[in-house]
Amino acid sequence: MGMLLLVSAMALLINLAVVSPRHLHTLDVHRILNHIFDLAEKETCTQELFVESVKHLTEGSEQCGDKFFCKVHDILHHTGKMAALVGNLKKYNKGRNVTCEKALQGMISTGYQVELCGLLEDVKSCVRSTNMKSSS
Repeated sequence: MGMLLLVSAMALLINLAVVSPRHLHTLDVHRILNHIFDLAEKETCTQELFVESVKHLTEGSEQCGDKFFCKVHDILHHTGKMAALVGNLKKYNKGRNVTCEKALQGMISTGYQVELCGLLEDVKSCVRSTNMKSSS
C-alpha cells in the first residue's frame, strides 16, 4: 500500500512538471536582455522614423517594468523593422510570464513622438537598469 502511494505521488509530480508553464531561468533572462541591448546598440538610425515615446515608462514607480518592455515590443512590431529585436523582446516578456495585452490594458498614448534612435536609447537604458536591479 505504501509503495503504491509513493508511485502515485511520483507520477503526479512528473505529470505536473511536464504540463506546468516554464519560466526562464535568471541567467536566460540576463542573456536575452544582453542580446536586446546588443541589437539596440547595433541598429543604425539613418532614416528619420518617428515612433511613440515611452520615456514616461522609464521613470518613477513604473520604471522599466513590464509596461515598458511590452510597449516597446508593440511599437517595434508595428514598424515592421528590427525583427530580431522584436523577437527577443517577445521572448523576454513571455519568459517572465508577462501577458502584454493585460499589462498594456487601459494605457493611453502620450501623443509624443521620438525618433527611433531615441526609443532605442531608452531600451538600452532600461536593459542596464533592469540588469542592475536583478543582480543586486
